[in-house]
Amino acid sequence: MKKIFLALIAAAFTLASCDMDKSPEGSTTDTDALNSVEKCKSFRNGLYTYMRSVTTGGFIILSEIQLDDFHAVRGNGNRLMDFYNGNILATTSEVASIYGGYYSVITGTSFLINGVEERVRTGFYPQVSRHELNRYLGEAYFIRAFSYSNLADKFCGSYKHAEDLDKEGLGLSLQTTYAPTGDNTTYPGRSSLRATYNLILSDISKADSLLSLYEENYYTEPMAMSQYITSDVAKALKARVYLNMGYDEEAAKTAESLINTERYPLATYNDYRKMWTDDSATEILWRVQMDLNHQGSATGSNFLSQTQNPDYIPTNTTAYLYSDNDIRLLSCLGDAILEESGTKVYISGFTKYPGNPELYATGASSNYANMSKPFRASELYLIAAEGYANIGQEELANFYLSSIQSQRIRNYRNKTYSGVDLIAEIYDERHRELLGEGFRMADLKRWNMGFTRGETQYGADAFVYS
Repeated sequence: MKKIFLALIAAAFTLASCDMDKSPEGSTTDTDALNSVEKCKSFRNGLYTYMRSVTTGGFIILSEIQLDDFHAVRGNGNRLMDFYNGNILATTSEVASIYGGYYSVITGTSFLINGVEERVRTGFYPQVSRHELNRYLGEAYFIRAFSYSNLADKFCGSYKHAEDLDKEGLGLSLQTTYAPTGDNTTYPGRSSLRATYNLILSDISKADSLLSLYEENYYTEPMAMSQYITSDVAKALKARVYLNMGYDEEAAKTAESLINTERYPLATYNDYRKMWTDDSATEILWRVQMDLNHQGSATGSNFLSQTQNPDYIPTNTTAYLYSDNDIRLLSCLGDAILEESGTKVYISGFTKYPGNPELYATGASSNYANMSKPFRASELYLIAAEGYANIGQEELANFYLSSIQSQRIRNYRNKTYSGVDLIAEIYDERHRELLGEGFRMADLKRWNMGFTRGETQYGADAFVYS
């Protein structure tokens, strides 16, 4: 059977089997999709296209809706209510979309990795192009690791607290060879957590090495706000994964090494808001590039698409995460209205994703789409703080904690924490900084904590589901 890539994976790696001798116009088969460096580049660009999808919309907010920070507003059209109520089954459409979406990406990355590495081994490509191929391979290895790590966050238990890391069935199905078939029995079952995370770390290491090789001689663009995956982005993923695994020292030192490059200064108090309105700040390591005609999903739509009665609003507990002098209070929480039968209540809405004006037509209202920012320096500071606190290096933990707070809080006064108070403050600061960005589930698992949805905002009891 001949596999067809429609318009060079423009259909996001949906592979079709076909017995016909004639291929559809504008398509390319899996036997020739990588038969030139230019075709490799086109395929790699397709991988970036899919990153717009898996870093926005439901891939980010579904787990946030599921947990403790938001209340559902009555009359929300039943949107995402299965997640809100915890009625989540394998057949739930959003679950299938997320699970299948990441595995579609993994299929594409494995196709590129297998195909390019085999052609390099046989001398198929001209030697002069090897640096470009190293870059594409590095990006593919990273994207595969990124996809598997996100799947592990959403579909696996905690690595840090697992009783048996080698028990089969608790990890992910690991497929690194491109071999599509309609026979589902040929695909591997779920592996162990150790095998899953070993593959993730191996892919990150390969990505870092290959991208570093390319960057040493050929990368000339600024590293901050890069639209491309860089070796720094690979290291940032490694720090994140190490932290979730409970490898605290390794996580802290990896994050610290990136902070010490001084390439990603934290957004100042005055610049923080435009990081979310204009998607612009030097603390962004990787910004997934979008424009008017090429966008991901609208991450802010469930919180902002209706002037009155948005689908979801922050709990009162969430609203009180921030002090009055915290710039995140103004950036994450804005005015919203709940109204029913003539009764109107003014409350705080979640406004972190207001929509970037560059992504909607001139004169049009916001479509609540923003360029995704999967890795920011603030996360690195939080990783360093938590990692060092967990191994008893409290001075360093306080340093990285205060480094964030001093940039987010006007008239900040430094305070030194110790013991359980230090851990609690780091947890709270992580909650404040990363609210609504898809980290909450992994954090609660790593901290071995359950959750209770917060109290309702004042006056909103009659408008929200309990």
